[in-house]
Amino acid sequence: MATLAAIGATTVVVPGFALVVAIGMIPSLVARLLDRGPQRYKSICVGMANWSGVFPYVIDVFSAPNSFAGAKAILASPITYVVMWGCAALGYLLFTTVPPVVATFLTVMAQRRIASLRATQKRLIDEWGEDVAKPGGGA
Repeated sequence: MATLAAIGATTVVVPGFALVVAIGMIPSLVARLLDRGPQRYKSICVGMANWSGVFPYVIDVFSAPNSFAGAKAILASPITYVVMWGCAALGYLLFTTVPPVVATFLTVMAQRRIASLRATQKRLIDEWGEDVAKPGGGA
């Protein structure tokens, strides 16, 4: 309820800001509605990337003398949508590409660790004999 009150107050006090944010953050809203994961990582990734595209225009709205007219002028330019929604698309791209890359990297690291441990095990067997490799070895 407090969030709705804050949105309503922002719309009344600074309508230009509210207009730019409402239109610019549409991809984040869509990501939030479609994200079913328990931690909502897609929403966070898309939302933060989207906000990075909207923020420069928010600054422009506040630097204009009449914020609502400035907001309308900003939203009249197609490049505005390319920047705002393009950043959201980069958020989607990060969300879909980074986890597989990290998983591959971790798999390679684990395989290298296994190879290192096997080499150490072989060296110990060569030095101490086969009894070292048996459960309860040599006792």
